[in-house]
Amino acid sequence: MEKTKLGISVSLLLGILYLFGIFGGYIITGIAVGYVLLREENAWLKKQSVRVIALMLLFSLLGAAIDLIPDILGVFTKLLEVFSVFYYFSFFRSVFGVLGAVLAVLRTVCFAGLGVLAVFGKTVKLPIVDPIVDKYMD
Repeated sequence: MEKTKLGISVSLLLGILYLFGIFGGYIITGIAVGYVLLREENAWLKKQSVRVIALMLLFSLLGAAIDLIPDILGVFTKLLEVFSVFYYFSFFRSVFGVLGAVLAVLRTVCFAGLGVLAVFGKTVKLPIVDPIVDKYMD
């Protein structure tokens, strides 16, 4: 098993990066990925670490889109109130609240599953993230 300059295995370091993706947020994950890109020599580890950040960005964009839709509906509610039409989109707000919660669970399950696979040295192709990472890392 190949070791990193930190003395731990490459797959364990990638598993830690996925763990940072779940709990650490962008700062700690960005610092760790920056370390991997600057100091480590393993190409697989570098590519997979960039994939962690890309996956975090994808989930953030999806979460922002889901959160934006009820806000847009709120603008329409206020616009209707100008014309003395009172209608509230409470059902849609509830639906998008549930979608946001489902996305949060999906994000955690995805990062945890990919982290476990990474510890065992395996990868899974992600159809949206992998083409972007391949384009810029090759």
